[in-house]
Amino acid sequence: LERVSWDLVIIDEAHHCVGEENQRRRLAEVLSVKSDGLLLLTATPHDGHDPHFASLIALLDPSLVDGAGRLVGVTYRRHIVRRLKSHIRSTSGAPLISEAMRAIDLRPGRVAERAAEVLAETGGTLAGARVLVLGVSYKPGVRDLRESSALPLIDQLLAAGAEVSYFDPLIPEIRLPGDRVMRGLPSARAEDWDLVIAHTLHPGIDYSWAADCVRVLDATYRFDAAPHRAVV
Repeated sequence: LERVSWDLVIIDEAHHCVGEENQRRRLAEVLSVKSDGLLLLTATPHDGHDPHFASLIALLDPSLVDGAGRLVGVTYRRHIVRRLKSHIRSTSGAPLISEAMRAIDLRPGRVAERAAEVLAETGGTLAGARVLVLGVSYKPGVRDLRESSALPLIDQLLAAGAEVSYFDPLIPEIRLPGDRVMRGLPSARAEDWDLVIAHTLHPGIDYSWAADCVRVLDATYRFDAAPHRAVV
């Protein structure tokens, strides 16, 4: 990287490049002097620690930070573009975040509808179907259920009469509406399920067995382990 010059470098999640020396910070410092333009992006709120903020500004223009790691004057403001959620609108003029949140809220219902459609293609129904949900965390590689669409999805599948289980090595159990607790399976076999729904695929987990599943519904659009999959 030190031998190459760039017209523009974009660093997402730039808050990881603040303050203390780490690999991300060192990489950012190398790229900052090898590029004509540098764009730092983050949606994570500033932690209120002035030296951390100054360290980001130093990547953009070192002259704006003094030798003690403090900002010099207010000239740094010309480098900042701040947008609140309320400022972002779609092409129709409607608040984009509101539209996106509505689409997210409707997503579990659409996946459940698609599951019913996939089963109906061979004369089946959700009622009595054995359904396995792959992954329930809100995104790959994390042990976090906050805002995960898997929970309302599983609840809707159960309400439709399906026999639902889930496989997620990172999440040993989940709590559903009505204070119901469901424990994840320690392993899964293809022949045990009428339908497998790929919801969250964690890195480092072997899903190759899913190639032998009769029906697979891919809600991630990336489940290459099952070439015969249907998508939402």
